[in-house]
Amino acid sequence: MKKKVAIIFGGRSVEHEVSVITGMQVMENIDRDKYEPIPIYIDKHGKWLTGESLREFKNFQDNNLNDLQEIVFSANADDHNIYLHPESIGLFRKKVIDRVDIVFPTVHGTNGEDGTIQGLFELMNIPYVGAGVLAASVGMDKILMKDVFK
Repeated sequence: MKKKVAIIFGGRSVEHEVSVITGMQVMENIDRDKYEPIPIYIDKHGKWLTGESLREFKNFQDNNLNDLQEIVFSANADDHNIYLHPESIGLFRKKVIDRVDIVFPTVHGTNGEDGTIQGLFELMNIPYVGAGVLAASVGMDKILMKDVFK
């Protein structure tokens, strides 16, 4: 059975566009015999979205992202489901869109490479690819990183 990999890209940082390109590159090159990629886009306002149109970079260039659905993750540890945002379906209903086995964050800059997104997935107990919270946050602080290397 293939592992479901949430590829998260975009974000509110000035490196938004670079992150979209990185996310697209990961989706293009992931081994589809082993993994099923689930694209999750964080727009410039911080909304988390998913949809089939996110699988093709051309859709970003043509602004053809009409099928996107706003999503949320549960704050409960070990609930690795992706849900439709409550405003989309009603406050007291939950609709599972998919389940995630692992997250591949490709969000650049603030709230991405600085340990923030890693901390979010640590709290939810969802495995992720890359550096942990401490390594990511120290890596973003150049002065602190120089002190650590000494």
